[in-house]
Amino acid sequence: MALVRAQEDSSADTFGCRYHVFLSFRGEDTRKTFTDHIYTAFVDAGLQTFRDDDELERGEDIKPELEKAIQHSRSSVIVFSKDYASSKWCLDELVMILQRKRTSDHVVLPVFYDIDPSEVRKQTGSFAKAFAGHQKNGSLKKDKVNGWRAALAEVADLAGMVLQNECDGLYNLISPFIFIWIATGNKHYTQKHYTQTGASLGNKDLAIFFLEKDMRPGTTMKFQFPRNLNTATFLPRESAQSIPFSSKKLPEIFNHFSVKPTSEEAKTINQTIEECEAPGLKGEEIYCATSLESMVDFSTSKLGTRNVEAISTEVLEKGATMSMHNYTTMPGLKKLAGDKVVVCHKENYPYAVYFCHAIKQTAAYVLSLKGDDGEKVKAVTICHLDTSEWDPEHLSFQIVKPGTIPICHFIYTDAIAWVPNHK
Repeated sequence: MALVRAQEDSSADTFGCRYHVFLSFRGEDTRKTFTDHIYTAFVDAGLQTFRDDDELERGEDIKPELEKAIQHSRSSVIVFSKDYASSKWCLDELVMILQRKRTSDHVVLPVFYDIDPSEVRKQTGSFAKAFAGHQKNGSLKKDKVNGWRAALAEVADLAGMVLQNECDGLYNLISPFIFIWIATGNKHYTQKHYTQTGASLGNKDLAIFFLEKDMRPGTTMKFQFPRNLNTATFLPRESAQSIPFSSKKLPEIFNHFSVKPTSEEAKTINQTIEECEAPGLKGEEIYCATSLESMVDFSTSKLGTRNVEAISTEVLEKGATMSMHNYTTMPGLKKLAGDKVVVCHKENYPYAVYFCHAIKQTAAYVLSLKGDDGEKVKAVTICHLDTSEWDPEHLSFQIVKPGTIPICHFIYTDAIAWVPNHK
């Protein structure tokens, strides 16, 4: 068995993950074509990537080497092809990947290569044929097959990429300005400090960075604007101030919300507070707002005026599906006032908490987008004019040098951008 590991001489991050990417795929379908090209592109981009390169017939149980590789990977990229479900090995691998995702910050990116996500979700078409074959196997337990079905339904609902051909796939997946969160290793910057690491904005899975020229009408970008599932609301300022919000007060916080210290809820609370207490970048002022009043106070103080405008990305017309789509920029780009923006990202917490940061030398725009499924979006876009303080390992610097060219990104629907209102 040959297990291919890219760049083993250095660690993927500082938190025990040996690989940036675990690459899962059906070997007979894509090993020597699409998956091989993805693997090469990941390695060329400096991502430590694990793929199983064993072409021999496998046994019934997943090999310990693969189980260990999944546990020691920062993320998984799963390439779904027409015959993916015919492999019991692939299905077992999928179940293990999702188990890892549920118990950690493991990121999963499904890639639907020449197959519709609905076939994966509902097990129709070639997937129905594969499961018919599995059901004829008397040695397979019903619980195992049901576990495979549940895993396929779960992964098909994650933000993913639907690719119809290899050229389109490699461009959109490996493009230097479409970054998978797998490239990040500093957990203090997992959601908000994208200027430090290139981490995701709100979706927790993907971040897309692009250039100012990419906002010209007619430009197409692949993206997803997911539903806002975080429904936590603000507390009045007085109520919020009466509840501790400090890593030194975690026992009191857990007790207040009746949360067990070993639970997933406790882990989320702790992670949010850690992010709020982490230092910002040079020239960046950060603050976690635990009430609407405190958010307004911080934003107006940093912008130097009480006359401000709060704006968020809006989905004007919902599309047919929630998966990744091509969005075309439409005419009517609007530049917002000022050269400083305060952006507030919603945190996962029992009540509404926003991670706000005042960013100098930025430009804010409102960009009209239309998806290939009919969805229309008014996307708030932030362009960083000075990236000289960013992490030099940021993947955007594969193409441009730090501080030379503005780098832009969208903000999600649960984030708020505050700008001066000069109307």
